[in-house]
Amino acid sequence: MQSKTVRYLIIAVAAVCALFAGYHYIHTISDDDKVKKTTPAKKSTKKTSQNDDKTAKGMDLAAIKSGDFRSVVGTWKNPAGDTFVFDKNGLVSLTSNGETRSDREVFLASVDSIPAASIDKGMLKTFIGPKDHNVGPSGAVSTYFIPANVKLDGTSNPSVDRIYSGQQMDDHNIFTKVD
Repeated sequence: MQSKTVRYLIIAVAAVCALFAGYHYIHTISDDDKVKKTTPAKKSTKKTSQNDDKTAKGMDLAAIKSGDFRSVVGTWKNPAGDTFVFDKNGLVSLTSNGETRSDREVFLASVDSIPAASIDKGMLKTFIGPKDHNVGPSGAVSTYFIPANVKLDGTSNPSVDRIYSGQQMDDHNIFTKVD
């Protein structure tokens, strides 16, 4: 009787050890993944001769949504010659129909009846409007930040980062980076 109890005890201890080893192995892999995921973020804060590592990697929607525009710093232009100029803090200026304005911003939080920026279908959907938030009936323009390889119906060339801004989904309202 005693040998049966010892055998059951040994089996129970072995089972607990196996469960612990499996648990430890799974969490070691998860911790390694976390290290791999956080390592690039640490590297991206270092400046290079270009803007920084984030810019080199493309559009970072989560960063933009939180107010960090480093991944889109520079000038963006559409086929009509209209431009957006961004610095790390957001929209610096926009040029439309030959008129340059610096009194506009990308709305990240909700403003009046305009919803907060949201990431949907691989794009950051937001609006550009007046910095004083006096939106009026048509004071804000729908704007999407679209990373490379994300398709937007009615437009072409999904191989590059793009910004859509306007009322019609077509290539005339697509801005691509020029510097």
